[in-house]
Amino acid sequence: MKIFRKLRIEAVQLDSAKRYLLYAVGEIVLIVVGILIAVNINNWNERNKSLKLQLKTLKEIKAALLLDVADLRLNIELHQEAIRACGALLEVFKKDQNYHDTLSYYFAKAFWSSRFISKSGPYETLKSRGIELITNDDLRNEITDVYDRAYENLLKVEGTMADYIQHVMLSFNPDHFDKTEMFSATHPESIGIMKPMDFEKLKENKKYHHLLRTFRSSSELFVTFNYQSTIEMTEKLIASIEREIAQLE
Repeated sequence: MKIFRKLRIEAVQLDSAKRYLLYAVGEIVLIVVGILIAVNINNWNERNKSLKLQLKTLKEIKAALLLDVADLRLNIELHQEAIRACGALLEVFKKDQNYHDTLSYYFAKAFWSSRFISKSGPYETLKSRGIELITNDDLRNEITDVYDRAYENLLKVEGTMADYIQHVMLSFNPDHFDKTEMFSATHPESIGIMKPMDFEKLKENKKYHHLLRTFRSSSELFVTFNYQSTIEMTEKLIASIEREIAQLE
């Protein structure tokens, strides 16, 4: 009897150990599953947060690029005004026409230029956050190409144009015009007035003819190969951003 009692006790103890082991394993499994769920939820939250930030950034860059295109088009208009003014003055000189007051506006507009001011704030913010925030490799490269190559190249050429205008203003204008006033706050269209000291002499001045032809030619090339190409690249980037936003939303 004692032997049977002992065997029964041992069986109960063994069964309890098995149950305890199963309970312990079950707890471990539940803890692991809970951790995995928490990690997945955290990863989902991080991805969702990153996606929202990416969308916000892309929309901000798109809005800035639209303003850039508007600024570029305004700059083209200013250069085209200068091109027309140079042409009009050269035509007056060629036909040996007399001076009239309208020419004072042409003299002011002949060397009109402009500086492109990019609304680059959103792009600088993207760089501070990490350019890898943009998950589309092609789009990321396209964004950096516009800002770091196209815009930088445009600014360099603008700087060359500005140096040329500065040279004209300092070396030529003081000896031939009453003042250098390309723009005026009092004129409805902000056009300055520049009256030649001696129109007849200016009309025969070959150096001035050369300056006008050079600036007209440079402006035509600048508009065609710099401004227009930059606008095309920027508008292409805007379209790419719009497609990416549509896919991410």
